[in-house]
Amino acid sequence: MKEIQGSFFGVLCMLNLLLPGSLSASVQYDSNNPQLAFAAQEITSALKEIGREDLRVSLSIKPDGASPEAFQIQRVGSAGIKVTGSDANGAMYGGIEVAEYLKLGLPIENVSREPFLEKRGIKFNIPLDVRNPSYDDSGDAAQENIVNMWDFEGFWKPYIDGLARYRYNTLSLWTCHPYPQMVKLADYPDCAAQDVYKAKAGALDHESKGRYFTKIFMMKKGQHNWVDGCLDTNGDGHLTPEDGTIELVKKMTIDEKIAHWTKVFKHAGDRGIQVTLFHWNVNVHGAKGHYGIEADQTNPKTIAYMRAAVKELVLTYPAITAIGVAAGETDDEELKGDLSTEAFIYKTYGLGVMDAQKERPDREIRFIWRNHSTEMEDVEEQFTSKYTGGPVDVSVKYVVGRIHSSRRPQEWEKRALKAGWLGQGYRIWLNLRNDDLFMHRWGSPDYVRQFIRNMPLEHSPGFMLGSDGYVWGKVFYSTVPELQGQLELDKHWYNFRMWGEMAYNNELGDDYWTAALKHRFSLNSQSAELLHDTWQTISEVVPQINRAVYEGTDYALAPEGCIYGGKTRTGFLTIPSYYYGEGQKSLRRLPQKLKNPPPAGEKPCISIPVWGKAYMNGKHTYFGDDKLTPLQVADNLDRWADVVDAALPRLKSKVGGNVELRDLLWDIESMALLGRYYADKQRCAAKYWVYRESDFDNQYKELHEESIDHIKAAESHWEAYAAVLDKHYKPQLLARTHYLDWNSTLNNGEGSGRDGQALGVKQETQDIINRKYVKPKPMGNKKKNKKK
Repeated sequence: MKEIQGSFFGVLCMLNLLLPGSLSASVQYDSNNPQLAFAAQEITSALKEIGREDLRVSLSIKPDGASPEAFQIQRVGSAGIKVTGSDANGAMYGGIEVAEYLKLGLPIENVSREPFLEKRGIKFNIPLDVRNPSYDDSGDAAQENIVNMWDFEGFWKPYIDGLARYRYNTLSLWTCHPYPQMVKLADYPDCAAQDVYKAKAGALDHESKGRYFTKIFMMKKGQHNWVDGCLDTNGDGHLTPEDGTIELVKKMTIDEKIAHWTKVFKHAGDRGIQVTLFHWNVNVHGAKGHYGIEADQTNPKTIAYMRAAVKELVLTYPAITAIGVAAGETDDEELKGDLSTEAFIYKTYGLGVMDAQKERPDREIRFIWRNHSTEMEDVEEQFTSKYTGGPVDVSVKYVVGRIHSSRRPQEWEKRALKAGWLGQGYRIWLNLRNDDLFMHRWGSPDYVRQFIRNMPLEHSPGFMLGSDGYVWGKVFYSTVPELQGQLELDKHWYNFRMWGEMAYNNELGDDYWTAALKHRFSLNSQSAELLHDTWQTISEVVPQINRAVYEGTDYALAPEGCIYGGKTRTGFLTIPSYYYGEGQKSLRRLPQKLKNPPPAGEKPCISIPVWGKAYMNGKHTYFGDDKLTPLQVADNLDRWADVVDAALPRLKSKVGGNVELRDLLWDIESMALLGRYYADKQRCAAKYWVYRESDFDNQYKELHEESIDHIKAAESHWEAYAAVLDKHYKPQLLARTHYLDWNSTLNNGEGSGRDGQALGVKQETQDIINRKYVKPKPMGNKKKNKKK
């Protein structure tokens, strides 16, 4: 056996892989190190796959605290590879790269790597139980995935292994109040939740968001309101089977639950992944009503309970390395000083951690404050100046909910620089939210590469990538038997892999991603390159839509359905609501502000009202080549769809029996049709705006006729879009917007049984034809009557 260079602790192990021929491949590693053992398994699997008989690979660690997670790969003769990591994660990543390059058929050369971003994280809104929800579990994705949260072998083990392969090193679990599902408290035994429940089918609908649980405290314009929940039918403040709205999905004791999470978190640690538990405040789901506990930040009994729960969490789960908080959404923002939300968080989470450290002085817990419903000065005064449990960081919404928009969003300037966090030396995590795409597979290495490269690396350790209105657990909406129930991480492997791997190695080029597609779908080089280019091209559709009309809030838009969180039958976004900004006043819907100069491939967009006014003044051609008019945006969308139309026949000829490739090509096809729908809808909106603004003057009647042609074309595109989706998907209820039901949207919600205005694709066609969209009446300036 060869001598392994570097530091070894424990038993040196050699995996011998017997292959046809006289030689055997081998992997040498320290069997007591779980990261190295995982990398060895990956290499062994790759060697089996390619039938390599002579390769010898060694994995070792040479500690270097100055370069965490770094590694070197060295060729040793013609049949040896030596991987040396600066730590266990570095050695693991080096071993995984060797395995990948073997499978992809790429040359393995002498190389040194270190991470481009220090922290590469996942934001996972975790639906523990209908009684202990995440931010908003009113959608099907949450309820259908509750049972998976309690499955180690079927979900967490392959999920965490996949994250490690893709170079993620942080898993943040976001929830409101997880403690009844995770800890057992001697002084609060009735707060521990037995068994696991979900909502019954039909118990939730599009109006359930934000109030689906029990009575929830809301703060509106200085008034304290309690909003009735739709599952707590008897109004007793507790969610039980007696309400008739929930059902049992798994029998588990609290001890079994603690054993489960201990196993999950340990496995994350064994894959080099740190666990963070994030909380919205103030919530006590499952504990409310017991021992005098209420969702009240001034209640001493609530504070004592929360402090004890946090302490027990830290003592029970040594794999948890950080705690995060959002100082909202159900707190009383008007309370200040010792009664403020910031003070409550210190008295509960802060002191809970510090209590645990008295028993475990070695435990350090990083604290991460979300820049939401709080001010830097209040955090400094009420928390940071007192907390001794570990470092204090901040998290900001880097692009609100629209990761698919600009490669360099401007929210950083608004939420980090202006808020003053940098001036106090805080490190700022970037919250990357995908509230755009849930069904369609998305794949643009160019976009991801530039997006990550443009991050403010000097001020940020990294990101947490995820959604607020969706749970990326297992697929529950596929009609293809082979794909129903697969991990979302596997369905969207290309997307998750791009964000993770290019955050580690930002130099991964198109040749690497083409090779990944070639390997995944057993394609020849020419077909793999065509798939890469076509998929990357059509992945520009949603970013372009968002740059043209931007509203970052999660309930403002789900592009796949042209819907928002409106209280109509379908949630359909009409032309006036979407393009003219005449819908909900809080939704601005303006072109996205881009960095100056903008990232490569992007141009600032002109809004339809601005373009329309210029048109009426004869100046609509004066905007210049550095901006996009609404009609040019539409032309872009059509041009990208043309690329798909040209490539699909050749790509479909390569499907054979590959169900996954067929499914992907349907996604690409329907995304092209969705792009065409928005293109013609936008053309219609632009021309109709001018006609309407003129009070339907005959001078612009030709524009009305053209707008009718465009909206009819849009309806035709939507019909084709729905037909492709019907091949492999079924509708679902989204948590933050509405029902993602393409046929219901097409037919104005007919037959849905839902109340509200009948809006949809066909209705909009008739409304354009019949000039139903009229200018809103001007708001009168009503003078207030002064008391005499």
